[in-house]
Amino acid sequence: SFRCPFDTSRTLRDMAQTAEDWKKVGNDAFSSGKWEEAIEAYTSAIALNDQQPTFFTNRSVAHMKVRKFEEALNDAEAAVALKPTFAKAYLRKARALEKMGRKKESIEAAKAGLEHAADKVVDELTTVWKDCIISDLLGKWYGQVSDEMGGYVQEFEIKADARQRGGFVCDVAVMNQTRPASAHELNVKAEPMSFTLALPAPSDGPSNMVIPITYIFRIDDQGLHLCCPFMTHDLPKTFSGPGYVLMKRTPVEGTGPSEEEKREVAALSEPERVNRFCEAMITVLPDHDVDPKPEDTEEVHMAKAKQQILLNKSMFHANELYGEQITQMVFGEYVLGLKEPPSQCSSQIAALRAKMDKAGLLPGEEDRKKLAARQKQQGDARRTGRS
Repeated sequence: SFRCPFDTSRTLRDMAQTAEDWKKVGNDAFSSGKWEEAIEAYTSAIALNDQQPTFFTNRSVAHMKVRKFEEALNDAEAAVALKPTFAKAYLRKARALEKMGRKKESIEAAKAGLEHAADKVVDELTTVWKDCIISDLLGKWYGQVSDEMGGYVQEFEIKADARQRGGFVCDVAVMNQTRPASAHELNVKAEPMSFTLALPAPSDGPSNMVIPITYIFRIDDQGLHLCCPFMTHDLPKTFSGPGYVLMKRTPVEGTGPSEEEKREVAALSEPERVNRFCEAMITVLPDHDVDPKPEDTEEVHMAKAKQQILLNKSMFHANELYGEQITQMVFGEYVLGLKEPPSQCSSQIAALRAKMDKAGLLPGEEDRKKLAARQKQQGDARRTGRS
């Protein structure tokens, strides 16, 4: 029978003699998921040649696999010291620092590595930088936008999502409406940094419409500083002007109706509340069309957008003061003619309908049918307990 003239029981580890041999043993063990064996092999390689930076970076990765982040950092720093232009050494250092929670140092290491990186390593270093920034963004943020933007309170809840181009998603809550937004872009290399949120259109808009909003941002001890364009398409360069808002980790207090206002409204009858609500809306509605038209100049379009922002703020305040039930009665039933208002409210409803018509905000016949169908569906759902 045939007999092999070589001793096949000897492994690569048994035959290893040089530093490169031990590196191959380490790589083989690493590929098999044997992290501790890989660490031992790379240690043997370093014992024979401690001037080769790749031995240290390889062992650094193996240390990361067993969550020995301090050892991983030490190896990465040794590789940087041996070869200051070795981009992968900075990558290993940045990753170790990130896992240790030392995010500022991790970002500095990533920036240093980018000065020497090319191709895939550029993307990997940028990813570490982004991951550090995203980890600081995660969670809930609260802020009140400027009066020019509407003065409303907004809430962001940011959650990591690697499927998004920007690496996260954000639930945006404004005026009792929450819309999920995805981060289309996160530019950490820009100064200042920026991200773009893609907001779905409001419920009455086209179902496939997405509204992109780009913010410059920075995070410090005060909170999350945001600034978006206002009445322009140009991205701001500084954290100032109407588009600026400081978001904090704690909810904004004292922005709704006062307790005195609430007590006064609570003492009114339902028809009186309807009339007062109508009066408030008639006061803030403009006497001209605020619906944007394709033929509008840029100046007119911006002016209409500003008027709509202020109108939305007034409507939100009235909704909070008089209650969602009154808002629904007036806009969802009486103004649309879906339900007859109380006789003492007829004149105010007619005046509000006329003012809405002037402002271009009164739904057309087709829209009224859709709204009526939606009202019926919501009513049916409430009655069966599915709302």
